Amino acid sequence: MDIDLMINAGIPIGLLIITFISGRIIEKNHRNHLEDQERFLKDIIIVSDRNIPFTDSKTVGFVQGSVVIGQDYFIAFAASLRGLIGGRVRSYEGLYDRARREAIIRMKQSAKNKGANMVFNIKFNSMNVASLTGKRGVVGVEIVAYGTAVKRQ
Repeated sequence: MDIDLMINAGIPIGLLIITFISGRIIEKNHRNHLEDQERFLKDIIIVSDRNIPFTDSKTVGFVQGSVVIGQDYFIAFAASLRGLIGGRVRSYEGLYDRARREAIIRMKQSAKNKGANMVFNIKFNSMNVASLTGKRGVVGVEIVAYGTAVKRQ
């Protein structure tokens, strides 16, 4: 087999393997961190309802949490393959899930810092963060979670 062909094929395959393994490790560590933070902030209740049903509550103010999570090379590769044949892009589902959970954690932390114990009327905004180099495709996702912080007496 020609050495040039082995090098030209081996480098991309090696990069895919490295990014797959390192991406999984980073994702697992991030999920563990998210679980720890969710346990820590479990006393902050979030509700999508607009109306606050309690008369013994005080509106503390607007709170929000935002995060941008980048994709790795393997996610980009898998998504581009899925784009050729269509269907669910599971690699992006995990990315969006982690981003949503992180945004909620940051919003809850903001509410806790203001002395609130609930957040009402929560909403989400999301955006794909495109490459700054002008190339097409998603480089990461931004999720913003926001709502009204309330302290129940």
